[in-house]
Amino acid sequence: MPLTPLWTYNLPSECIFDGLDVRSDWIGLNLYCKNEQRTVIIELSSGRTTVRGGREPELRGVVERKADFLTLRCFRGFGNRVWSRIVRAPCVKMVCRKEVCVAGFLKSNYSLEVNVINARGGVVESITLSNTLDFDIGAASSVIALSTTSPYPEHSTVLFVDAGSGSILDEYTGFGGRVISSPSLIAIYGEHGREMYTRVYNDDGEEVISDEGIALFIPYNPFPFQLPGTDVFNEKYLIVMDKHNLKIYSVADYNLEYMLSRPPYARGVFDVNPEAGTITTLSIVNGYPLVVSYGFRGDVLWQSHIVRQVSRVLHSNTLVTIFDEKFRKETRIAVIRQPVIIEEERLGPGIEPLHVWGRNVVLFDGEKVIAYAYE
Repeated sequence: MPLTPLWTYNLPSECIFDGLDVRSDWIGLNLYCKNEQRTVIIELSSGRTTVRGGREPELRGVVERKADFLTLRCFRGFGNRVWSRIVRAPCVKMVCRKEVCVAGFLKSNYSLEVNVINARGGVVESITLSNTLDFDIGAASSVIALSTTSPYPEHSTVLFVDAGSGSILDEYTGFGGRVISSPSLIAIYGEHGREMYTRVYNDDGEEVISDEGIALFIPYNPFPFQLPGTDVFNEKYLIVMDKHNLKIYSVADYNLEYMLSRPPYARGVFDVNPEAGTITTLSIVNGYPLVVSYGFRGDVLWQSHIVRQVSRVLHSNTLVTIFDEKFRKETRIAVIRQPVIIEEERLGPGIEPLHVWGRNVVLFDGEKVIAYAYE
Protein backbone atom coordinates (compact mmCIF):
# COMPACT_ATOMS: atom_id res chain seq x y z
CA MET A 1 0.00 0.00 0.00
CA PRO A 2 1.53 3.36 -0.97
CA LEU A 3 1.68 5.21 2.34
CA THR A 4 3.65 8.44 2.09
CA PRO A 5 4.87 10.05 5.34
CA LEU A 6 3.54 13.59 5.82
CA TRP A 7 5.17 14.51 9.14
CA THR A 8 6.54 12.97 12.33
CA TYR A 9 6.49 14.18 15.92
CA ASN A 10 8.84 12.49 18.39
CA LEU A 11 7.73 12.43 22.01
CA PRO A 12 10.45 13.76 24.34
CA SER A 13 12.18 10.96 26.24
CA GLU A 14 11.02 12.34 29.61
CA CYS A 15 7.33 12.39 28.58
CA ILE A 16 4.50 9.94 28.00
CA PHE A 17 1.28 10.34 26.03
CA ASP A 18 -1.53 11.38 28.40
CA GLY A 19 -4.39 12.56 26.22
CA LEU A 20 -5.65 13.49 22.77
CA ASP A 21 -8.00 16.18 21.52
CA VAL A 22 -8.95 16.10 17.82
CA ARG A 23 -10.28 19.10 15.91
CA SER A 24 -10.95 19.75 12.25
CA ASP A 25 -7.47 20.97 11.31
CA TRP A 26 -5.26 20.08 14.31
CA ILE A 27 -4.72 17.55 17.06
CA GLY A 28 -3.64 18.30 20.63
CA LEU A 29 -1.32 15.87 22.40
CA ASN A 30 -1.31 16.07 26.19
CA LEU A 31 2.10 15.01 27.49
CA TYR A 32 2.85 13.94 31.06
CA CYS A 33 6.51 14.71 31.64
CA LYS A 34 9.02 14.34 34.44
CA ASN A 35 8.61 17.88 35.77
CA GLU A 36 5.58 19.32 33.96
CA GLN A 37 2.50 18.72 31.86
CA ARG A 38 2.31 20.30 28.44
CA THR A 39 0.07 20.29 25.37
CA VAL A 40 1.51 20.05 21.86
CA ILE A 41 -0.74 21.36 19.08
CA ILE A 42 0.06 19.79 15.69
CA GLU A 43 -1.38 21.14 12.43
CA LEU A 44 -2.64 18.19 10.43
CA SER A 45 -1.71 19.61 7.05
CA SER A 46 1.85 20.71 7.79
CA GLY A 47 2.91 19.03 11.04
CA ARG A 48 3.87 22.40 12.51
CA THR A 49 3.84 22.26 16.32
CA THR A 50 2.96 24.73 19.04
CA VAL A 51 3.70 23.97 22.70
CA ARG A 52 1.36 25.20 25.41
CA GLY A 53 1.29 24.75 29.16
CA GLY A 54 4.29 23.92 31.26
CA ARG A 55 2.10 23.44 34.33
CA GLU A 56 2.96 21.38 37.39
CA PRO A 57 2.18 17.68 36.87
CA GLU A 58 -0.90 16.21 38.52
CA LEU A 59 -0.94 12.97 40.45
CA ARG A 60 -1.22 9.71 38.54
CA GLY A 61 -1.52 6.25 40.04
CA VAL A 62 -1.42 2.55 39.20
CA VAL A 63 -2.36 -0.71 40.90
CA GLU A 64 0.31 -3.40 40.51
CA ARG A 65 -0.51 -7.03 41.19
CA LYS A 66 2.09 -9.23 42.89
CA ALA A 67 1.90 -12.89 43.91
CA ASP A 68 -0.25 -12.49 47.02
CA PHE A 69 -0.74 -8.74 47.42
CA LEU A 70 -1.36 -5.52 45.52
CA THR A 71 0.72 -2.35 45.50
CA LEU A 72 -0.72 1.12 45.02
CA ARG A 73 1.78 3.53 43.50
CA CYS A 74 1.28 7.26 43.13
CA PHE A 75 3.42 9.51 40.90
CA ARG A 76 3.85 13.24 40.39
CA GLY A 77 5.55 13.54 37.06
CA PHE A 78 6.72 10.72 34.82
CA GLY A 79 8.93 8.41 36.89
CA ASN A 80 8.63 10.46 40.11
CA ARG A 81 7.00 8.19 42.69
CA VAL A 82 5.70 10.05 45.74
CA TRP A 83 4.21 7.18 47.72
CA SER A 84 3.35 3.49 47.56
CA ARG A 85 1.22 1.22 49.70
CA ILE A 86 0.83 -2.56 49.96
CA VAL A 87 -2.75 -3.79 50.32
CA ARG A 88 -4.49 -7.13 50.51
CA ALA A 89 -8.08 -7.34 49.26
CA PRO A 90 -9.91 -9.43 46.65
CA CYS A 91 -10.59 -6.36 44.50
CA VAL A 92 -8.71 -3.04 44.51
CA LYS A 93 -9.10 -0.07 42.14
CA MET A 94 -7.57 3.42 42.24
CA VAL A 95 -7.74 6.59 40.13
CA CYS A 96 -5.67 9.75 40.66
CA ARG A 97 -6.38 13.25 39.36
CA LYS A 98 -4.96 16.66 40.27
CA GLU A 99 -4.05 16.42 44.00
CA VAL A 100 -5.86 13.30 45.24
CA CYS A 101 -6.30 9.59 44.61
CA VAL A 102 -9.50 7.66 45.28
CA ALA A 103 -8.95 3.99 46.12
CA GLY A 104 -11.52 1.30 46.81
CA PHE A 105 -10.88 -1.98 48.64
CA LEU A 106 -13.66 -4.56 48.30
CA LYS A 107 -13.49 -7.06 51.18
CA SER A 108 -14.70 -10.67 51.23
CA ASN A 109 -17.58 -9.68 53.53
CA TYR A 110 -18.97 -7.42 50.76
CA SER A 111 -17.93 -4.21 52.48
CA LEU A 112 -16.14 -1.56 50.45
CA GLU A 113 -13.58 0.72 52.06
CA VAL A 114 -13.15 3.97 50.12
CA ASN A 115 -10.07 6.10 50.86
CA VAL A 116 -9.38 9.58 49.54
CA ILE A 117 -5.57 9.92 49.62
CA ASN A 118 -3.55 13.12 49.23
CA ALA A 119 -0.14 13.69 47.62
CA ARG A 120 1.69 12.78 50.86
CA GLY A 121 -0.05 9.42 51.10
CA GLY A 122 -2.33 10.51 53.94
CA VAL A 123 -5.98 9.46 54.05
CA VAL A 124 -8.11 12.62 54.15
CA GLU A 125 -11.49 10.85 53.89
CA SER A 126 -12.49 7.25 54.59
CA ILE A 127 -15.93 5.75 54.00
CA THR A 128 -17.17 2.18 54.39
CA LEU A 129 -20.06 1.02 52.22
CA SER A 130 -21.78 -2.27 53.05
CA ASN A 131 -23.66 -4.74 50.84
CA THR A 132 -21.39 -4.11 47.85
CA LEU A 133 -21.14 -6.72 45.10
CA ASP A 134 -18.90 -4.70 42.79
CA PHE A 135 -17.66 -1.15 42.24
CA ASP A 136 -16.13 1.02 39.57
CA ILE A 137 -14.07 4.25 39.53
CA GLY A 138 -13.74 6.82 36.76
CA ALA A 139 -12.63 10.42 36.47
CA ALA A 140 -12.94 13.50 34.35
CA SER A 141 -10.30 16.22 34.64
CA SER A 142 -11.51 17.72 37.93
CA VAL A 143 -13.79 15.17 39.57
CA ILE A 144 -13.50 11.47 40.48
CA ALA A 145 -16.57 9.23 40.64
CA LEU A 146 -16.92 5.94 42.49
CA SER A 147 -20.02 3.84 41.86
CA THR A 148 -21.14 0.65 43.62
CA THR A 149 -23.53 -2.14 42.73
CA SER A 150 -25.49 -3.73 45.56
CA PRO A 151 -27.93 -6.68 45.68
CA TYR A 152 -30.27 -4.22 47.39
CA PRO A 153 -30.96 -1.30 45.03
CA GLU A 154 -31.33 1.14 47.91
CA HIS A 155 -27.69 0.47 48.90
CA SER A 156 -26.15 1.21 45.48
CA THR A 157 -24.14 4.42 45.81
CA VAL A 158 -22.37 7.03 43.69
CA LEU A 159 -19.68 9.25 45.26
CA PHE A 160 -18.18 12.34 43.64
CA VAL A 161 -14.83 13.61 44.96
CA ASP A 162 -13.25 16.95 44.09
CA ALA A 163 -9.86 16.14 42.56
CA GLY A 164 -8.30 19.36 43.83
CA SER A 165 -9.31 19.42 47.49
CA GLY A 166 -10.28 15.81 48.14
CA SER A 167 -13.65 16.84 49.55
CA ILE A 168 -16.74 14.74 48.80
CA LEU A 169 -18.98 16.81 46.55
CA ASP A 170 -22.05 14.57 46.46
CA GLU A 171 -23.25 11.14 47.53
CA TYR A 172 -26.26 9.56 45.83
CA THR A 173 -27.92 6.35 46.96
CA GLY A 174 -30.39 4.14 45.16
CA PHE A 175 -28.48 4.10 41.86
CA GLY A 176 -25.08 2.79 40.78
CA GLY A 177 -23.32 0.63 38.21
CA ARG A 178 -20.53 0.73 35.65
CA VAL A 179 -18.52 3.88 34.96
CA ILE A 180 -17.23 5.19 31.64
CA SER A 181 -15.15 8.35 31.76
CA SER A 182 -13.34 10.82 29.52
CA PRO A 183 -11.53 14.09 30.30
CA SER A 184 -14.83 16.00 30.21
CA LEU A 185 -17.61 13.53 31.05
CA ILE A 186 -18.48 10.67 33.39
CA ALA A 187 -21.29 8.27 32.49
CA ILE A 188 -22.73 5.81 35.00
CA TYR A 189 -25.20 3.16 33.96
CA GLY A 190 -27.04 0.61 36.07
CA GLU A 191 -30.37 -1.04 36.62
CA HIS A 192 -33.33 0.98 37.81
CA GLY A 193 -36.35 -1.23 38.20
CA ARG A 194 -35.99 -3.74 35.40
CA GLU A 195 -34.44 -1.39 32.87
CA MET A 196 -30.94 -0.05 32.33
CA TYR A 197 -30.46 3.69 32.74
CA THR A 198 -27.54 6.04 32.17
CA ARG A 199 -26.74 9.24 34.03
CA VAL A 200 -24.06 11.51 32.61
CA TYR A 201 -22.15 14.11 34.64
CA ASN A 202 -19.88 16.94 33.55
CA ASP A 203 -16.47 17.87 34.94
CA ASP A 204 -18.11 19.67 37.87
CA GLY A 205 -20.06 16.59 38.91
CA GLU A 206 -23.37 18.03 37.70
CA GLU A 207 -25.86 15.71 36.02
CA VAL A 208 -26.39 16.77 32.41
CA ILE A 209 -28.12 13.75 30.82
CA SER A 210 -30.41 11.04 32.17
CA ASP A 211 -31.81 8.47 29.76
CA GLU A 212 -32.78 4.84 29.37
CA GLY A 213 -29.99 2.70 27.91
CA ILE A 214 -26.22 2.30 28.22
CA ALA A 215 -23.56 4.86 27.37
CA LEU A 216 -20.92 4.77 24.63
CA PHE A 217 -18.21 7.40 24.05
CA ILE A 218 -17.52 7.77 20.33
CA PRO A 219 -15.06 7.12 18.76
CA TYR A 220 -12.55 5.91 21.36
CA ASN A 221 -14.79 3.99 23.77
CA PRO A 222 -17.33 2.33 21.45
CA PHE A 223 -18.47 -0.37 23.88
CA PRO A 224 -20.59 -0.12 27.05
CA PHE A 225 -17.58 -0.59 29.33
CA GLN A 226 -14.34 1.28 29.91
CA LEU A 227 -11.59 0.11 27.60
CA PRO A 228 -8.15 0.30 29.24
CA GLY A 229 -6.49 3.64 28.61
CA THR A 230 -9.39 5.24 26.76
CA ASP A 231 -10.16 7.70 29.56
CA VAL A 232 -7.46 9.99 28.12
CA PHE A 233 -9.37 10.56 24.86
CA ASN A 234 -11.94 13.30 24.33
CA GLU A 235 -15.21 11.97 22.98
CA LYS A 236 -16.77 13.25 19.75
CA TYR A 237 -20.30 12.08 20.52
CA LEU A 238 -22.10 10.47 23.40
CA ILE A 239 -24.48 7.67 22.46
CA VAL A 240 -27.06 6.10 24.74
CA MET A 241 -28.02 2.70 23.33
CA ASP A 242 -31.20 0.95 24.47
CA LYS A 243 -32.91 -2.18 23.15
CA HIS A 244 -34.34 -0.49 20.09
CA ASN A 245 -32.70 2.91 19.53
CA LEU A 246 -29.42 4.81 19.37
CA LYS A 247 -29.73 8.28 20.89
CA ILE A 248 -26.94 10.62 19.80
CA TYR A 249 -26.14 13.50 22.15
CA SER A 250 -23.95 16.52 21.49
CA VAL A 251 -21.04 16.82 23.94
CA ALA A 252 -21.09 20.61 23.50
CA ASP A 253 -24.56 21.34 24.87
CA TYR A 254 -25.82 17.85 25.87
CA ASN A 255 -28.82 18.12 23.55
CA LEU A 256 -30.30 15.06 21.85
CA GLU A 257 -29.39 15.59 18.20
CA TYR A 258 -30.52 12.35 16.55
CA MET A 259 -32.39 9.17 17.42
CA LEU A 260 -32.00 6.18 15.11
CA SER A 261 -33.29 2.64 15.10
CA ARG A 262 -30.57 0.38 16.49
CA PRO A 263 -28.92 -1.49 13.59
CA PRO A 264 -29.46 -5.25 13.68
CA TYR A 265 -27.10 -7.22 15.93
CA ALA A 266 -25.19 -4.07 16.96
CA ARG A 267 -22.94 -4.52 20.01
CA GLY A 268 -20.95 -1.29 19.80
CA VAL A 269 -20.75 1.94 17.81
CA PHE A 270 -17.43 3.03 16.31
CA ASP A 271 -18.40 6.13 14.37
CA VAL A 272 -21.24 8.57 13.80
CA ASN A 273 -21.19 11.14 10.99
CA PRO A 274 -24.37 13.26 10.94
CA GLU A 275 -23.11 15.30 7.96
CA ALA A 276 -22.77 12.16 5.84
CA GLY A 277 -25.71 10.44 7.53
CA THR A 278 -23.73 7.30 8.44
CA ILE A 279 -23.15 5.15 11.50
CA THR A 280 -20.56 2.37 11.88
CA THR A 281 -21.10 -0.50 14.32
CA LEU A 282 -19.66 -3.76 15.53
CA SER A 283 -22.35 -6.29 14.58
CA ILE A 284 -22.53 -9.99 15.36
CA VAL A 285 -23.95 -11.59 12.21
CA ASN A 286 -24.50 -15.37 12.27
CA GLY A 287 -22.11 -15.54 15.19
CA TYR A 288 -19.32 -13.64 13.41
CA PRO A 289 -18.13 -10.14 14.41
CA LEU A 290 -18.17 -7.65 11.55
CA VAL A 291 -17.68 -3.91 11.22
CA VAL A 292 -20.69 -2.59 9.30
CA SER A 293 -21.37 0.94 8.11
CA TYR A 294 -25.01 1.98 7.67
CA GLY A 295 -26.82 4.98 6.33
CA PHE A 296 -29.20 6.68 8.74
CA ARG A 297 -32.07 5.00 6.86
CA GLY A 298 -30.68 1.55 7.59
CA ASP A 299 -29.04 0.76 4.22
CA VAL A 300 -25.70 -1.10 4.40
CA LEU A 301 -22.89 0.94 2.83
CA TRP A 302 -19.97 -1.42 3.45
CA GLN A 303 -18.80 -4.14 5.79
CA SER A 304 -15.52 -5.68 6.83
CA HIS A 305 -14.27 -9.24 6.88
CA ILE A 306 -14.50 -11.11 10.19
CA VAL A 307 -12.71 -9.14 12.91
CA ARG A 308 -11.80 -10.26 16.41
CA GLN A 309 -10.57 -8.35 19.48
CA VAL A 310 -11.17 -5.07 17.66
CA SER A 311 -11.39 -2.09 20.01
CA ARG A 312 -11.18 0.95 17.73
CA VAL A 313 -12.28 1.69 14.19
CA LEU A 314 -11.56 5.13 12.73
CA HIS A 315 -12.46 5.87 9.13
CA SER A 316 -13.19 8.49 6.52
CA ASN A 317 -15.05 7.95 3.25
CA THR A 318 -11.84 6.48 1.80
CA LEU A 319 -9.77 4.75 4.52
CA VAL A 320 -10.58 2.46 7.43
CA THR A 321 -8.21 1.75 10.32
CA ILE A 322 -8.97 -1.21 12.60
CA PHE A 323 -7.06 -1.44 15.88
CA ASP A 324 -6.61 -4.82 17.56
CA GLU A 325 -6.09 -3.87 21.21
CA LYS A 326 -5.87 -7.30 22.86
CA PHE A 327 -4.50 -9.94 20.50
CA ARG A 328 -1.78 -8.52 18.28
CA LYS A 329 -1.93 -4.80 19.17
CA GLU A 330 -1.73 -3.91 15.50
CA THR A 331 -3.45 -1.51 13.14
CA ARG A 332 -4.97 -2.75 9.91
CA ILE A 333 -5.45 -0.19 7.15
CA ALA A 334 -8.04 -0.82 4.46
CA VAL A 335 -9.55 1.01 1.51
CA ILE A 336 -13.32 1.32 1.14
CA ARG A 337 -14.61 -0.34 -2.03
CA GLN A 338 -18.33 -0.44 -1.41
CA PRO A 339 -19.90 -2.75 -0.37
CA VAL A 340 -16.70 -4.12 1.22
CA ILE A 341 -13.31 -2.92 2.43
CA ILE A 342 -10.00 -4.22 1.09
CA GLU A 343 -7.18 -4.60 3.59
CA GLU A 344 -3.94 -3.11 2.32
CA GLU A 345 -1.54 -3.00 5.26
CA ARG A 346 -0.94 -4.29 8.79
CA LEU A 347 1.26 -2.20 11.07
CA GLY A 348 2.48 -3.33 14.46
CA PRO A 349 2.70 -4.62 17.01
CA GLY A 350 2.24 -1.61 19.26
CA ILE A 351 0.93 0.81 16.63
CA GLU A 352 -2.49 2.39 17.13
CA PRO A 353 -4.54 4.85 15.08
CA LEU A 354 -5.31 8.27 16.53
CA HIS A 355 -7.14 10.02 13.69
CA VAL A 356 -8.26 9.54 10.09
CA TRP A 357 -9.27 12.31 7.72
CA GLY A 358 -9.73 12.10 3.95
CA ARG A 359 -6.93 9.93 2.57
CA ASN A 360 -4.69 10.50 5.59
CA VAL A 361 -4.11 8.70 8.87
CA VAL A 362 -2.28 9.56 12.12
CA LEU A 363 -0.61 6.64 13.94
CA PHE A 364 1.17 6.34 17.29
CA ASP A 365 3.81 3.71 18.15
CA GLY A 366 4.50 4.72 21.77
CA GLU A 367 7.39 7.02 20.85
CA LYS A 368 6.40 8.80 17.64
CA VAL A 369 3.22 10.29 16.17
CA ILE A 370 3.33 9.86 12.39
CA ALA A 371 0.92 11.10 9.71
CA TYR A 372 0.67 9.25 6.41
CA ALA A 373 -1.10 9.95 3.14
CA TYR A 374 -2.58 7.16 1.05
CA GLU A 375 -1.59 7.58 -2.60
